Amino acid sequence: MITRNVAFSFILALGFVGICLASVLARSADLVGAGFPDRVAGVGTGLILALFSNVLAKRIAGTPAPGKDGARRFMGLAMVLAGLVYAGAFLLAPVELAPRIGVAVVVIAMIVTAIRFLAGGNASRSDPGED
Repeated sequence: MITRNVAFSFILALGFVGICLASVLARSADLVGAGFPDRVAGVGTGLILALFSNVLAKRIAGTPAPGKDGARRFMGLAMVLAGLVYAGAFLLAPVELAPRIGVAVVVIAMIVTAIRFLAGGNASRSDPGED
């Protein structure tokens, strides 16, 4: 539903931009600290990554290959967790350190997912015919 409904995505994007602009206006009025707009943008980006990552894993283009379903589920889980850690980094870590932590976690999740796909997709599955 999320990726098929353009209106939902458009409203989500407008809401995100509106929240970011509101945080910048609050900063310019000295209502919040200097790092607040960065934190708001980072938390929002991480949550959007987590929201859309699970859907992305289910909608990978191409014909389904045998043994790749496990890799797709792994990709969805890895990227959702990476998005949540990204948001958590901006929420809890120092503002100067949060972008490095968030990007490092997302890159690691992407590398691990690529390795999982290249390794055959379903490495934990054993063939029942082998003894």
